[in-house]
Amino acid sequence: MSIIVRFLLAVLSLRYKLHIKGLEHLEKDKAHLIMPSHVALVDPILLYCVLRKKVSLRPLATRKFYDNWVLKPFFKLCGAIPVEDFEQDQGGTEDAERLMKSLKEHLQQGDNILLYPQGALARQGYQSIIGKKSAFYACQVLPADTKILTLSFYGLWGSRSSPAWHGKSPNLFRFLIKGCFFYLINLFFLLPKREVTIEITDVSKELRKAKQLGLDIFNITLEKIYNTRGEEPISYVSAWWVYNTVAHHLPPTKIEGSLDSLRKKVDYSQLKYPKDILRYITQRILEIKPDYTGTIDLSTNLVLDLHFDSLDMAELKSAVATHFPNASNPPLLDLKAVGDLILMAMGKSPYVEELRSCDRAYPENPLLIYPRMKKDLTKQDNILTMIKKNFSQDPKLSFCYDQLFGVQSRNDFMIKAYLIADILKTFP
Repeated sequence: MSIIVRFLLAVLSLRYKLHIKGLEHLEKDKAHLIMPSHVALVDPILLYCVLRKKVSLRPLATRKFYDNWVLKPFFKLCGAIPVEDFEQDQGGTEDAERLMKSLKEHLQQGDNILLYPQGALARQGYQSIIGKKSAFYACQVLPADTKILTLSFYGLWGSRSSPAWHGKSPNLFRFLIKGCFFYLINLFFLLPKREVTIEITDVSKELRKAKQLGLDIFNITLEKIYNTRGEEPISYVSAWWVYNTVAHHLPPTKIEGSLDSLRKKVDYSQLKYPKDILRYITQRILEIKPDYTGTIDLSTNLVLDLHFDSLDMAELKSAVATHFPNASNPPLLDLKAVGDLILMAMGKSPYVEELRSCDRAYPENPLLIYPRMKKDLTKQDNILTMIKKNFSQDPKLSFCYDQLFGVQSRNDFMIKAYLIADILKTFP
């Protein structure tokens, strides 16, 4: 692994001129909870290469990246801990609780954990952690001798791997392919450099004190630490030494998921709806946020007013979908205000959840399966034994479609069937 890290750092140093401050806070004989800011897709790679020279690391990686066949070997090699992508409506409270238990065990063993408090890329030139809970909960289960470090990136806001380039989340593989192309046309050593500062700060005292004062105070404290320099301006750096590739590139007028987009008010004054819907949604909100004392109306913002995180949103969305049979299924990130939940409950949401890919795998003609099954039949067989027999012969064949996970193979289906069977056996 150290050879791979040295190679990556050598390659990255051709594009990024790194300035590192506070590296002395990392101690080899201590466990660390390291919480970086997240500005661009490239910053975890830079971070891992820089810190790995000093200490071993166990980064948290969302399933979207961890299960990717290209990235998975690397994640396994560096001991990454897979987590559900809560921002994309995947995973629930039990998954979060298991994660916190796992973090506590790793820290007790002396591991150094990389955890991103924001949970996603920054959507503006500063970090926003409103309503996020992962860092707060992680600090609640920390062993007493664990050091808490924040790590801030400066200089990447405006990179092609940041939302400040096109106004939306960049595609990692497209960014890497383009990066390889620019390395080649610059003959590697002529690539213009981007100045990047990585600042490591020991915040153990501040955050241990803040965690005693509740989630909101903790997040405000953490935001102040990250944003001491104020809002970072967008900086574009040419990708070619011959020609300035960013001379005419303008900043995006809108960045998806930014605080500005969340603050944008929607006029619900003309919306006609049954009052029992608002009563039900209000009741569910107060169950999730029992300490909330403000008024709840259609314009109440789920993030800015109620400080909901993705798990809260998923719980509320699930409750509405279960209670109202004609409810729409909008993407989690499009539920911004109570009015959006009412439209969802009425089945009138203007947004539709994008379905997963449905590329099926049929290496043989399905019509040929029946004759083979007929040939294999015995007098002792029944439907259940035939399913088991057939599924074990071709476990990778596509069997059904799941809205959350996409196409499921026979093997996927059987694993779920056995798990559910074990649960059902516990009931009288």
